[in-house]
Amino acid sequence: LDAHGDEVLPIPTAAFRLGGHADFLDIAPEPEPLASPPPGCTYPELIVKAVASEAERLIASGSEHSGSSANASSSGGCGGAASSSGCDGAAAGGSGSFSGDVRRVVYDAFPPDGGSCHAGAGADSLLFDAQFESGNLRRAIQVGPHEYDLVLSCDVNTRGHTQWFFFRVRNMDAAVEYRINIINMMKPDSLFASGMRPLSYSERRARSGVGWIRCGESICYFANQYSYVSTSAKKKKLPSSREALSQLYTLSFRLTFAHSDDSVYVAQCYPFTYTMLSRALRELSARCEHCLRRETLALSAGGNACEVLTVTDLGATEAQIAARKVVVISARVHPGESNASWVMQGVLDAVTSESDDATALRQQLVLKIIPMLNPDGVILGNYRCGLGGVDLNRQWSEPNEQSTPTIFHLKKLMRQLVAQDQLLLFCDLHGHSRKRNIFTYGCEGGKNMPRLLERVFPRLLADCPHFSLPCCSYKVLRSKETTGRVVVWRQLAMPHSFTLEASFCGADFGAGAGLHFNTAHLREMGSAFLPALLALADPAQTRVTAIMAELETAVPAATGNLSDDDDDGDGERESEGPHRRRTSTGTVAVRGRRAAKPPPAAPSRRKSLPDPSGKKKKKPASTPTPHHAPARSSVLASPRAGR
Repeated sequence: LDAHGDEVLPIPTAAFRLGGHADFLDIAPEPEPLASPPPGCTYPELIVKAVASEAERLIASGSEHSGSSANASSSGGCGGAASSSGCDGAAAGGSGSFSGDVRRVVYDAFPPDGGSCHAGAGADSLLFDAQFESGNLRRAIQVGPHEYDLVLSCDVNTRGHTQWFFFRVRNMDAAVEYRINIINMMKPDSLFASGMRPLSYSERRARSGVGWIRCGESICYFANQYSYVSTSAKKKKLPSSREALSQLYTLSFRLTFAHSDDSVYVAQCYPFTYTMLSRALRELSARCEHCLRRETLALSAGGNACEVLTVTDLGATEAQIAARKVVVISARVHPGESNASWVMQGVLDAVTSESDDATALRQQLVLKIIPMLNPDGVILGNYRCGLGGVDLNRQWSEPNEQSTPTIFHLKKLMRQLVAQDQLLLFCDLHGHSRKRNIFTYGCEGGKNMPRLLERVFPRLLADCPHFSLPCCSYKVLRSKETTGRVVVWRQLAMPHSFTLEASFCGADFGAGAGLHFNTAHLREMGSAFLPALLALADPAQTRVTAIMAELETAVPAATGNLSDDDDDGDGERESEGPHRRRTSTGTVAVRGRRAAKPPPAAPSRRKSLPDPSGKKKKKPASTPTPHHAPARSSVLASPRAGR
């Protein structure tokens, strides 16, 4: 207990691991096709075979290993700092024991006796581990000679968010087909059900100049026999424990290794760790001293530095720089969305280059770039939350300087920019686990904003061949009121407030249809910010005026949003009509959700802006005189966390 008598969850210091993984080659593979079922087998048939195989093992195992969550809940925690009976129950129930010593725990990230993580492994067992930065694997159970059930760690201090996986495999035999089952996925549908394949990195293969490539065959995603008590169910206080259980899902795939005596990493998406970012920023600042400045925006709750980069022509006078509009771009508020970091790398490469367009951009604008808003979550291997077990992208309305310092200080920075009439655009980069393509979510304008202005920047980004304009959406639901894009739009009166979503999978149109995105595609999307921002900041507003005229004709005032889907990938779909989607069984389901009422008019910039701490200020007795206006500070200065 702390000094106030409140319970404090123990956080093991070993959870913050820096490095420990290979020095991954930054080499984009050739475009790789999506997976397809084996010849003569449909996707639903593939699921039926996987479920039947699991059922046969359960029947053979006997009732003592039937997979009951209640009986399995005593086996330990799901994450590094907060235990969860639900996720670990799936592991303890397992897939049933075989005769002899076949079914056994071959890896446990937190062994109950404090011994070796591989104490239960046999001589021929695969050796799994995730004892490195951003790694995520809680437990591995061998259920057959060449088959393994894996359990992911929940986000630290939560009982959920099992999506991101990143682990290492050793002691394999070459040319042997292994079956991998990740048995505690929590999302009801996934791009793995639509052909997405995991990624692998072989240290032996890297010696020949080969980096991350797609892997896995016979991939399927389906509901399994395991369940857990969800947080939402607990809040509802349902009378029956049976009603309070939520379903878990299995990602199953076959994996064959090219070499024995190898170390192979397997991941959901191309990793981009905090250590990789630090190295990239050191190299970038060494060659871009004339246009880039590094500062610490804040220290995270775990004490890790969250940096803000200022990119502009630093050779100009302070007055000239102060007169420039400012663009704020951030990424990795959700740590498991590592593809957002590769888009950010494309942004940084483009705006710091020596091209004519980059030089012109730096003379017109100041860019404030926050490459990693949630360094704690990235280091820990979380998928969605920070160290405190909360989604930082739901804390923007009233951020706390102690518990969510990075959000607090970024919002404070933007409030200062708005007070000085300098903020031009805010864009937060994300990854999407259930939709194809790259697209943006914006916010439909209020009374004090020009109609359709929020659609201009996405039109400018659409010059990139990987960007899908039809996938963009501008609806705002009540469930998104505390997200970054909505708070910046509503509280700071900023029409150009967006999230950019990059699919974990790939595109469904154009030359990239049927192919995975690789890191080169993601960088290309980031580099598209350069011409788009140039056009948006153009004093003549040539393209902006043309696009607005086109939109006025194409989107009549009574039409509203052209898209009925606004899903940020967190399990909550935003739609004003039915939304068709492919389920994990390969069928098509239709469901709808009532859209929120149109948001109220955004506040005028002349009104006082809310404090990021959420504290209400007393209303002044009279209209403030000019000397009450905030002092105009240099745009090069960023607020620091007072820690």
